Order: sequence, then structure tokens, then C-alpha cells
Amino acid sequence: MPSTARGYGLRVDTWVDERRDPYRATDAAVRYLRDLHRNFGDWYLALAAYNGGDGRVARAVRASGGKGSVHAFWAAQSELPRETRDYVPQLLGVARVGANPAKYGVVIPVEPLSESLVRVMLPPASRLTALADVWGISLDEIARLNPALNWAATPPDRSYAVVVPSEQAESKRDAFMRLPSRVRILTRTEIARISGRS
Repeated sequence: MPSTARGYGLRVDTWVDERRDPYRATDAAVRYLRDLHRNFGDWYLALAAYNGGDGRVARAVRASGGKGSVHAFWAAQSELPRETRDYVPQLLGVARVGANPAKYGVVIPVEPLSESLVRVMLPPASRLTALADVWGISLDEIARLNPALNWAATPPDRSYAVVVPSEQAESKRDAFMRLPSRVRILTRTEIARISGRS
């Protein structure tokens, strides 16, 4: 949820939704799960709370008479919504298959990294179209590498680190910064139009 994400340091607004950034979101999710585990003292309850909310899980445990024991999740299942009841067993199943895919006849494709990636800091309201041109890749590729950005630009209120292929990253960033600002930076009118869509 946006409020939980913000509580763990992720930006969620008109310009950016860092819940879609695989690195930042994973870090926040791990910290959130750790806190839920500290609160409930049980990983199954922590996972259920991650899916359904800690208040809802705490109420379900109380209603079922559980005390946070290892069996508390299973005892509280009837008090939880179906999605949360199913979430923990499904996650356990995926983890089991992931730990030994051959045993279950599953082939997990491994996509080799086609390039090394780095983050480069760009000024506020930088156009990703200009960045893609300088890097010699498509705007779709820039968008794929930066799924947290909601628009083809960095947010207008601060500098933002954008993921790009690492080859000649510094010299390409310098080339981007030398572009005329009308090519490189959104206009105030464009910023106002996008901001007004929130």
C-alpha cells in the first residue's frame, strides 16, 4: 500500500512509484517483513500480515485464541480473508519448488545479463527521450530499466538516479548534460500538465 511503502522510505506519487523499483522495493519489503516478524514472533503470521495487514492479522489471532505460537496462523485462518489465507501456503509452495525445481519438473529460465547497469544522477525534470538518444537505446528500454518512473522524465522536484547501461556511462552522462536545456529538461508547462493529472 502507498502509506506502508512511504513508511519504509519509498517514493509514491505522480512522478515516481518506487514500489516498482526492484532494488528499492525489495529492500523495503525485507525491512517490512523483518518488522512484522518482530511484532508477531512467527514468520507465517508475518507473511500473512504482509499480505493482509498487521491489524487484520492481529485481530484474527485474537479471535482464534492464538498467542503467536507456531500454529497461530493455521488457527487464525478462518478469521482471515481468502486471499490472505491462500497467500502463505502459495508462497510456501513457490519457495519449495524454487529450492528444488528439477524435483517438481519445473524449468526456471535464467536470462543472462546482457549488460552491466549503473545508476546515474540526473537533474530534476530530465527527459528520458533525450537520455535514450544519448545512450543509443530505445525509450522503451530506458522505461524497462526504470519501472518506478511514471512518465518519460525524472521528477521535477529533485535530482534522480536513473538506471542505464554502464558502458561509457560517465562520458554519456556528460554528453547528456551538454545538450541544450530545451532538449534535455521539461518545460514548466509540461511539468504543470503532468502534475495536474494526479
